[in-house]
Amino acid sequence: MTKPDPQNYVHGYSERETERLYDQAGSVRHLIHHELRYPPGSKVLEAGCGVGAQTLTLAQNSPEAHFYAVDWAGKSLELARDAVIRQEITNVEFCEADLFDLPFEPSYFDHLFVCHLLEHQVEPVSALTAIRKHLKPGGTMTVFEGDHGSCYFYPPSENALLAWNCLIEVQRQLGANSLIGRELYPLMANAGFARVWVEPKMVYIDQSNPDLMESFVHKTIIPMVEGVKDQALEMDLIDASSWANGISDLHRIRHLETGIFCYTFSKATQSSNGKLQDGKGHLPCLTTQITQEIVMVEIDQAVEEFLRQTLVGVISTIDKNGRPRTAPIWFHWENGAAYMFTDRSSLKWKNIQRNPCASLCVDWREPPYRSVILDGLVEEVDRSLYELVLMMALRYYGNEAGTEFAEGYKDQAANVAAFRLIPERIANYLET
Repeated sequence: MTKPDPQNYVHGYSERETERLYDQAGSVRHLIHHELRYPPGSKVLEAGCGVGAQTLTLAQNSPEAHFYAVDWAGKSLELARDAVIRQEITNVEFCEADLFDLPFEPSYFDHLFVCHLLEHQVEPVSALTAIRKHLKPGGTMTVFEGDHGSCYFYPPSENALLAWNCLIEVQRQLGANSLIGRELYPLMANAGFARVWVEPKMVYIDQSNPDLMESFVHKTIIPMVEGVKDQALEMDLIDASSWANGISDLHRIRHLETGIFCYTFSKATQSSNGKLQDGKGHLPCLTTQITQEIVMVEIDQAVEEFLRQTLVGVISTIDKNGRPRTAPIWFHWENGAAYMFTDRSSLKWKNIQRNPCASLCVDWREPPYRSVILDGLVEEVDRSLYELVLMMALRYYGNEAGTEFAEGYKDQAANVAAFRLIPERIANYLET
């Protein structure tokens, strides 16, 4: 696929649309960029940067990373460059290029970032596949997209709903998909991304938050609908009177004391590229340092010393119904991570395969009572299972019993997973 037809971009390229994009970026900045930080020296591709609405926050939040912001629309790139210059940002390079023919070597980037791009792609899986080849092994990916079908407003208005649905239908008839947020998991999986994790990011607005009502509803949502008026009328999706009444009702709702708007985005991340499963049906071994969602925490010496003791931890995972499940577990603390092992058939491992978020509580159960709680993402590791089990068994069982116990784990990597939890948050309850 080559560059898209400008006529098929539903929002157009007007000055008002540029202003709307910046307003939108500002109003939902916390949803997109919360805890999104990139390590110093890393190379990050922002595919489909447009006017740079997200580029500014990305670069400011990670000043020692280097960003490559790519878009096919030269006019949009000019606006993005001007915005970066005004903010005196120096860690961004811009490139005018086709998404399907990027001028970069394979495996060039440490991280990929995509925001509000896939909804405009006729073939979103092909687009993801095209940029995925430029991601290094062990690199990470973040995708943020909307779902227009998730929007609701109160009090209800038939004409307002008709006008809103015109936005969805116009985009559909142009070959794109404004409902794409709900499809991120299968899209990324089909493009070959592994360990995909999707989070809903809801924006709920009532009159208790007038600033958000102004920035998101008045300056973002309603102008987005107004922008498809001509297309909606030309496609005979609505009559002029119903359209005018629908827009009027949207404005009326935002002024009412009881007025409510709600919209849900989807944020997808993945921690490693590669096949979803190996030939044995297992998730691939991951040796990445950390995912985009994690900020490496500084670990106190007291915490280090506490975690090096021979204590039994309690790991909590999330089951398929969203409920926490806990289980006692041995662990080995090494280089800022807790290493563990478990049967691949165990409930906790099945939970981890669905959702890699986990928490490990390590506590001293005699006075003075002390504990450390580690929250983070779990990764399967590529290291000798037998050596890891032996190291722990010698500590927990002693030399003779430990050696005997570890013998049962020789050549068992097909049945037992070795993994680690890298903490993104540490709760320290060591003071007496």
